[in-house]
Amino acid sequence: MVPSQALYACRRALPASFSITVAVLALAVTISPPIRADSLDAAKAAGQVVEQANGLLAACPGAPASASVSVQSINAKRLKQYQDIAASTGAALEQVQARAGAKLRQTAPGGCR
Repeated sequence: MVPSQALYACRRALPASFSITVAVLALAVTISPPIRADSLDAAKAAGQVVEQANGLLAACPGAPASASVSVQSINAKRLKQYQDIAASTGAALEQVQARAGAKLRQTAPGGCR
């Protein structure tokens, strides 16, 4: 069996949820937000930005305008990545988003303040 056939056979044997999980983890590593990661973390810690169950960010009421602009930019990139993952794994977009949201919310601080 040539390597490409072995990879295909291995991918077919794995459940779709495994492929989605791997893709979401890869996404978490590759997303590069327009603001520095420590700034995003600080905004989350300050209760200005929260992770939603759908894998997207939300700016909290009263958050600075810069936070809202960053949220829109990051969400556009995340949504594109989620669409790519869904297309490559055959999963529903909502399933990819839900899995990403669950992973992101595990490490995110509390909600809006």
